[in-house]
Order: sequence, then C-alpha cells, then structure tokens
Amino acid sequence: MLKVLRPCFVLLFFNCSQVYSFNFDYKKINDFKVLSEFSSVDKFESEIAKYIDDYLANTGGGTGGVPCYIGVDLWDRELNIYYKKLNTKLNKKEKKLLKKSQKEWLKTRDATVEFMAEFLGDKYP
Repeated sequence: MLKVLRPCFVLLFFNCSQVYSFNFDYKKINDFKVLSEFSSVDKFESEIAKYIDDYLANTGGGTGGVPCYIGVDLWDRELNIYYKKLNTKLNKKEKKLLKKSQKEWLKTRDATVEFMAEFLGDKYP
C-alpha cells in the first residue's frame, strides 16, 4: 500500500508547490522600464522591489525565487545605457580613458562580489 501511495504524495506535493508560478507574470530585463522613464531613482528601485516581493509571494520562494533578484542586471543595463550616451560626447582620448577606468571599475566590482560571496557563504550556507 505504501508503494502505491508514495508516488501519489510526490505528485500531489509537486503539483501544490507549482501552483503559485502558473499565474505570475515573469519579466525579462527588457520588460522593465528604463531609469529615464521614472521621476526618481527611488521610484525605479521601488518598482524593482515590488516585482521581487510579488515574485516571491507568487512563486513560493525557495530556489524558485532566485531569478527574481534581477536588480544587478537592471542596473547593469542602466550603466550600459549611460555609458553609451557619455561615449557619444567624448573625444578620442576621453573615450580611451573612460574605457580604461571602466575596466578597472569592473575588476573592483568583481573582486567585491567574490569577497561577499565567500564571506556570506560561510555565514548563510
């Protein structure tokens, strides 16, 4: 009897755990408005936070909630937008210096992310 019921419980659990995600409007990066469409940075970030809250509330959280942390990707998109705008205003030497400074900034950013992952990984496995 247990052999018959076990698969039923597994299927029931799987179906119940997936119920949240069927009605949620998943967004890709380009589905979000760009920063310039908001009256302030706070309103831009507020929309990101609301999406994350809605995502977690409607997908059951856990590992299913991992894709909702898109803030880094959204800010990366914004940096690229403004980098391109700035680049159109610069002369050749300034463009070269901007590119150099951005490469250095990326090294610092990546080192910080690596440190934080290591540091927090030990605290919050």
